[in-house]
Amino acid sequence: MHKINGAGHLANMFVMEDALINRPPTEITADFMNALQMELCNVIEWAGLTLSPSDNGQLLQALQAKFASINPAGDYATKTAVQFDDYKIADASVVGSANAIVAGFFPAITDLAASHGMVLYVRCLAANTTTTPTFTPNNGIIAGKTIVKGNNLPLAAGDLAGAGYWAALQYDLTLDKWVLQNPATGLQPIMPAVIDVIYVPYPTAPDGYLKANGAAVSRSAYAYLFSKIGTTFGVGDGASTFNLPDLRGEFIRGWDDSRGIDLGRSLGSYQVDKFKNHDHQYIYALPEVPYQGDGYGIAAGATATHRNFTVSTTSVSTTGADETRPRNSALLACIRYLG
Repeated sequence: MHKINGAGHLANMFVMEDALINRPPTEITADFMNALQMELCNVIEWAGLTLSPSDNGQLLQALQAKFASINPAGDYATKTAVQFDDYKIADASVVGSANAIVAGFFPAITDLAASHGMVLYVRCLAANTTTTPTFTPNNGIIAGKTIVKGNNLPLAAGDLAGAGYWAALQYDLTLDKWVLQNPATGLQPIMPAVIDVIYVPYPTAPDGYLKANGAAVSRSAYAYLFSKIGTTFGVGDGASTFNLPDLRGEFIRGWDDSRGIDLGRSLGSYQVDKFKNHDHQYIYALPEVPYQGDGYGIAAGATATHRNFTVSTTSVSTTGADETRPRNSALLACIRYLG
């Protein structure tokens, strides 16, 4: 870009024709207009827009898009940093390999000595398999430097996680290395919630959970939960709802899963209470009974007594309650859904 330099300019400024002083208008030259259009078109295409002769708002759209991508809150300091080439924003040209990462940035990074402390973000292609992976932000201009973590500690295999993970790398001029800033396995992508059951000491389900009370709930509203448990605990209305497990008042037993302890069980199945077949026996003595001596160690005519014993079986129903239970505390069972 350059200032107007056509005939009639005044200190590289446009002037109007003035017949009173015999001043011609500034000549608008082709090289000036070409320079101007290239500057404007470059900004529009830099933002990823396609030039359109019918849209006169593309320059504004391009600037808004770039500023929004840098800082959605519109932070002035960040925008100023961009102008001074202090803020580096990655483009999509991450290439190389898992152990030799190469990335392109805009504005381009050409001098690491002037970039001490700068943090760059790159999207990993795969997990590193060596303890000394390298990174360069400008292949052919900036040499690849070793990536370390902590206080110049070597990485372990897999510290740069697999494809899709972002790594924050800060250049340390003293070490002349890139230091991994985020925890060893990088910034983790959002993972689906694990469907679990918890017990809470209050009467309402916490955020992200439903009471495990057997209720029929929407298959669409709780689609992730439905994808995991389906109709294991009930089909609901058979079309738009399904049932939650009903754990009210129940003890939980680990699923046998082919071990052979609790045979014939399917996951999520209900089991009624039972008692193993057994007897409770006790021995008690009958009242003493007198009898006459019979010559077997007792003198004839003498009177003696003897005691008979008997064995009997009794039922616990005479002393039991309406259920068998250990000592316990009552808590609310809840099941998680994706939220």
